[in-house]
Amino acid sequence: MIKPLKTLIVSSLLLLGVNANAAVIDINTVTGEWISTVGGGATVTGLGTNEVRWGNPASAEKSGLRFDGAAPPVISDVGLDNPFSVGDLTHLNFPVFVPAASEARLELTVGLSVNGVSRTSQFQYDLVIEESPNVTGDCPDFHNAGNPPCDDRVSVMNRVTSDSFLIDGELFTLVMRGFEKDGVFTSSLVTQEQARTTAMLIASLSSAPATVPEPGSLALLLAGLAGLMTSARAGRSAR
Repeated sequence: MIKPLKTLIVSSLLLLGVNANAAVIDINTVTGEWISTVGGGATVTGLGTNEVRWGNPASAEKSGLRFDGAAPPVISDVGLDNPFSVGDLTHLNFPVFVPAASEARLELTVGLSVNGVSRTSQFQYDLVIEESPNVTGDCPDFHNAGNPPCDDRVSVMNRVTSDSFLIDGELFTLVMRGFEKDGVFTSSLVTQEQARTTAMLIASLSSAPATVPEPGSLALLLAGLAGLMTSARAGRSAR
């Protein structure tokens, strides 16, 4: 009888929390929308879409920022604590005349499901835009030597952000871990003129039981199970 009781103890302890390791988690949609800029005036185009542009172009294109979500298609069964990409941020750098934008705000919406239960999480990113003067010998410190003058830079102010939610008694947290370029997390993109630079936005999901049993309840459960084991041993000795 001892072995079945040991099994009962293990099973009872497992019931104190929810095992989320078996949860099926799908990322169904990821959309990015540029909702505002600082500066740029009437030259700003694309607000409310996934690509915003600014400045009076010196050639064919304005400078800009773009976000391309990774879903759809659905990113299936991402699992827990496994990093995955939710999309790409691209800096488009082209010569422009003032006025130019100095900041831009991106609103990111992630639609996911856990064991078939749908959830939508939203995040916002503020990016600082540094348009260089394109004057030889007067490039900023972040300029890469050898490039035609001068590189421009965009910097993400809030690189790591998260959203927590309850599903089936489990507390899940979707973490935006930051932007990754060439395998390294970065807070900025430096781009030479007439070029584009892209970084992936990396995310992960974690979980924890939503509630912890009260000490009194746990003590009573363990005491009861211990009593059963003692009774079982006594019964075997009597035989």
